[in-house]
Amino acid sequence: MGGFANSYLPNLLLVSGPKSCPTTGPAADGNMEKLHMRLSKTIAAICLLASAVSAQAAVCLNNSEIENSDSPDGKVLILKMKNGKIWHTALKPACPGIRFNGFSWNINAGQICENSQILRVLQSGELCAIGKFVAGEPLKQK
Repeated sequence: MGGFANSYLPNLLLVSGPKSCPTTGPAADGNMEKLHMRLSKTIAAICLLASAVSAQAAVCLNNSEIENSDSPDGKVLILKMKNGKIWHTALKPACPGIRFNGFSWNINAGQICENSQILRVLQSGELCAIGKFVAGEPLKQK
């Protein structure tokens, strides 16, 4: 199996070391096998982590689909979509002035994404960030 490990690992890993870490012979093959196993486990862990991150992709809302917004307490922003769906998000930190003065935000690529959007309250200039979007109950059509 030592030949297998040597044939697939980059040459950069084959560095010379002290006599207690031989780079040739049976002991080196054992070290290479251990290194290969560690690298395999590391790669597997990275793949699992990457799949978990992609499964938890950020929710982004199309700006053109937002019908209106409201913040009854300056701590939560409620977005009503044109299809009736409701999204709630916490404002960090709270922006009490948003209830009376409204807000502005810079929109990238026509989308509002959770945990990455900053709001600026009109008149006061308060800044707050939106948190994670949580879906609410759709409004019943009248």
